[in-house]
Amino acid sequence: MRHLHFYILLITSSIYLTACNPDTEEDTKSSGYKNGISIKFSSTKQSSHEKMLSRNTYNQIGLYLSGQTSEQFKKLQRKKYYQNYKNKINQSWEQSTAKNLKEISKWSYLNFTSGVHDSTSLFYPFSGPDFLYANAFFPAADSYLLVGLENPGKLPNIAKMDDTKRTEYLSKLLYSLRYINEAGYFSTKQMMDDFTDASLNGIIHLLFYYISKTEHTITEISSVVVDDYGKLREKKNFQVEDKNPNGLKISFFKNGNGKIKTLYYFPIDLSDENMKDNLGFLLFLSNFGQKNTFLKSASYILHNDEFRLIRELILKQSEYILQDDSGIPYSILKKSAYRIDLFGNYSRTIKIFAKNFQPDLQKALQQNGSSALRFKLGYNSWEDEMVLLLARKGTYVVDKPVTYKRNKESVIYKVQFKSSWKKIPENSKMFKGMPAIDYYFNDNLYKYTIGNCSNQEECETFMKTAVNKGFIDAFIVAFYQKNRISLEEAEKLEK
Repeated sequence: MRHLHFYILLITSSIYLTACNPDTEEDTKSSGYKNGISIKFSSTKQSSHEKMLSRNTYNQIGLYLSGQTSEQFKKLQRKKYYQNYKNKINQSWEQSTAKNLKEISKWSYLNFTSGVHDSTSLFYPFSGPDFLYANAFFPAADSYLLVGLENPGKLPNIAKMDDTKRTEYLSKLLYSLRYINEAGYFSTKQMMDDFTDASLNGIIHLLFYYISKTEHTITEISSVVVDDYGKLREKKNFQVEDKNPNGLKISFFKNGNGKIKTLYYFPIDLSDENMKDNLGFLLFLSNFGQKNTFLKSASYILHNDEFRLIRELILKQSEYILQDDSGIPYSILKKSAYRIDLFGNYSRTIKIFAKNFQPDLQKALQQNGSSALRFKLGYNSWEDEMVLLLARKGTYVVDKPVTYKRNKESVIYKVQFKSSWKKIPENSKMFKGMPAIDYYFNDNLYKYTIGNCSNQEECETFMKTAVNKGFIDAFIVAFYQKNRISLEEAEKLEK
């Protein structure tokens, strides 16, 4: 048995960042690229570089998705279906989102001036594609560290799609905005349904939409992986690797400013059970040093001690924590020596989170005499009841380091029999008569397996079952510490 000791205070170090190869044929023709690599700059003034980068294909896709004029796709933008899409997103933006952002800006300048001008990196766990509100509350951040569970996805080759596919794609993108437009948050269940389509295959589409819609110019995008030491490296052709956290890096600047900012998105489970096998990702977060943290519509995950590790990292490394009631419990924040200001009102939680209601937070708000917030935010926004907690850095000491005991793990073998772009319902006729079905997500595909064997010989029975059910291409796969590995690697580990 091996003991794994992890201390929340991690060493700050530099991060290696890279560019990536273009994702469409048009990219190589863009004046913003040289030899397939996007040009970087860090000027704070308007320049010819800024104008040149605004014409690259990545930025043109952002303009197209956000209903703004795109030189590269202007012919397509004249089509009736696009004009209809543009009118709908602009109408929705003006009627709800723009008003919400205006009220947030007013509140921030009155109550959170430091955050408005703070260039400190922002950590936003459980965010999904919500760049919109991260930028609304922290517009000056140099880096945005977003974490969710949704697949990053790939950008479409808009020029090569036919009108039918473009119409369908834009319609699905518009539909995916329904929750955040109305209530100021994304629904995890809805996102899981919305982003499994072959064209709308991940959250990159919404990230590009929001970055462009909020008057930013996109300069480049990289597919990256975090190694065991917390360093970033580029991946080729957006291929997913099994062993380490895979994500996106998007570079952009505010129009009229020119200072390059960076957004990172990683789909990763932040539970202690998963993090103890992904210490490199915690090192990656710690490499940014002291950060600000934003928590909104976070499913009360940090109320659970199974997420103690990421909770303590936030408390240890945050200058400011801005959150609604679904973030770190008020009782823990009070004990952490953060200075806390409360805003809004609070008398309930939505039904599915009733057990997470915090009477002490309600009492503190009543004593504080806080007035209602004028913008939509969080689960209770459907009832026009919003609450914000602004915690400013105090002195937080972790009582003792978190210690994990990891048992010696063995290789697990399964029989893979089916791959699909879309998630297949568990009650599908396809699975009728099969043993217990499991799946994993890899290379942008859902891959379905049966069996849970300690060696390859045990898998033979499951192989016969799969073949008899018509899955003649079934084969054996191996897993170690929840990661897919090759059979050769499995044999070495067993030895």
